[in-house]
Formats: sequence, C-alpha cells, structure tokens
Amino acid sequence: MFLQINIRGIQTCPAKCFLSFSLSWFIAQFSFTLPPFLPSRVCLTFAMLLHYLWLCIFSWSSILSFDLVKSLNACSKTLKREFKNNSLFVKYCIVGWGLPLLIVGLSNVLEISLSTFTLQYGARNICWIGNSDALLLAYILPASTFLFFNMICLAVSLHGLEIAKRNSRNLQKTRKDRQRWLMYLQMFFLCGGCWIFAYVANNVSLLWMHTLNLILNGSQGVFILIMTTRDSKVKRWIRIKMKCLEPDNSNTSQSNSGGGTISTKL
Repeated sequence: MFLQINIRGIQTCPAKCFLSFSLSWFIAQFSFTLPPFLPSRVCLTFAMLLHYLWLCIFSWSSILSFDLVKSLNACSKTLKREFKNNSLFVKYCIVGWGLPLLIVGLSNVLEISLSTFTLQYGARNICWIGNSDALLLAYILPASTFLFFNMICLAVSLHGLEIAKRNSRNLQKTRKDRQRWLMYLQMFFLCGGCWIFAYVANNVSLLWMHTLNLILNGSQGVFILIMTTRDSKVKRWIRIKMKCLEPDNSNTSQSNSGGGTISTKL
C-alpha cells in the first residue's frame, strides 16, 4: 500500500481500486492474527467480521476486472468520460464494500429464519464459519461467483488488448495495458488458487497439506509485493531511493583532499 500511494498515486480510478483491494487484503490477513488474543465471547462477532472482510477481497478483485474491461473499451466515449469522474469510484465503493455486507446480512437472516441453516460463527473457539454447509453457501459460492466473473472479464479484456494491438499506433500504451492485465491475472489466480487449496486442505487430514496451506495463505501479502515491484515505475522509484541512501562520494573525496592539503602544509 505504501508503494501504491507513493509511486502510482491515488488520483486515478484503477489505482484507487487496487489500493482498496490491498487494504481489504491487509486488514483481513492482519485480523487472522488477533483471535488468539481475544476473549471467547468476542469470537462470534469477530468471525462475522472476517467473513465480511474476505468477501471484500473477492468483490474488489471483481471490480478491478470490470474496470480493466471498461478502460480498454476505446469505442465508448461515455465510459471514457465516466472513467475520469470521481463518482465512478464512489459507485465502485458501494459495490466493493456493500455487496459483501449484503451477503453477510442475508446469511444471518437465513440463520434466524431457517432452523436447518446455521452459520455457527465461533464454533469450537474458531473465529470463522463453523458449519461446512453454511461455509459452502455463504462464502465459497459467492467467492467462486466472483472468481468466475473475474475470468470472464479477463478473457474479454485480453480480446480487447489484441484488437487494440492491431488497430492502435501507440504500442507503448498497449504494452502497459498488457502488463496491467498480466498483473491482474497473477493476482486473481493467487486469490482463487490459495483459497481452493485451503478448502481442500481443511477437508483432508494430511499434515503437509495443512502446513503448505498456512505457508501459501500466510505469504499472500509477500506475493502481492513481488507483483507490485515488477512494475517499471516501482523499480525506478526504488533505484532513486537507494541512490539517496548512498553516501555522497564527491563530498567524501573533497574532505579527504582537503585534509591531505592541510597535512601537507603542516
């Protein structure tokens, strides 16, 4: 997030969306470290919060996919004008933060209304959804829907990139769009692949799968950092900052030559 704010800026809509995605991912990952320090009576509320936060990750990933398709639609002038408008990001926020809230709310309404449906938040002192059937309906199904939507958007945007490559004279812009598409593709495979593996690992009693699951899902932030630092702007910013940290050799040489002159005079 620090790199996104200081290098890419948050003045463009895609950068704001990616920052919101990173923010939801950071809060969700950080929240996973808190349950051992929380009293058991708070676990139910905290499990509901985690349910909401992890759905926010998938909803913002779908918004990034949709925004990528929309930004590559060079034929629509209306979308271009809306793309520069801050009201578009407000609409994205309503969907990105509001849709997961709606899913969590409906899940709790179903739990109250139907005796056969129970989420079991905080069951067995685990701050998560305790019922496997409810987990499938209230979390895995919405997350899978988001991921399926992402794949459709990425396929459509790839088709748009190929058309833009043939018709556009600005090859530099097309190359940047392709780099952005590849970064989103890696991010979405990371987001979906890790959770698919986590679901399999939790239903299989194999120690090595549980260990690998902890490593993969615990290192997702590192993977996002690696993908972010592959950007040319990020690399250039890091090089500039590293040069600023290096000692000034010219001043050092001047001071040494000055000292040598003084010693010679003495």
